[in-house]
Amino acid sequence: MEKLNCILLVDDDMVNNYLNEKLLRSIEISTNIRITQNGEEALLYLARHGSPYDYNYPDLILLDYNMPKMQGNEFMELFNQINSCQRHRSRIIVLAAFMNDNIKEQLTVLGVEEFIEKPLTKEKLEEALHKIKI
Repeated sequence: MEKLNCILLVDDDMVNNYLNEKLLRSIEISTNIRITQNGEEALLYLARHGSPYDYNYPDLILLDYNMPKMQGNEFMELFNQINSCQRHRSRIIVLAAFMNDNIKEQLTVLGVEEFIEKPLTKEKLEEALHKIKI
């Protein structure tokens, strides 16, 4: 598996964030793992680290779909308004306990590349990364 410069976890559940960060560190996919608790925090994080040379801009965003303040589709709509050079630096995978085909289709149109049913596992992550060629 290719080592990534930075991964951004976007999830309102601190337990999920803890477990997902622990998993990502155990498989050594990146040493630079950042966590935000909602879409608004994630967009602010991306704005602060938008320089082309900023080591903290994520190669991969693992986005929880169902969050307070901003659902995954709302995040994606705003994410798509970011400068295109920055936007294309990040690949996005949505994490969800359940997701119907209509929502998946909408998110795919908005730029989500893959979906993982919670909980995140090494096998599910490897399969998703293989599909999107990371």
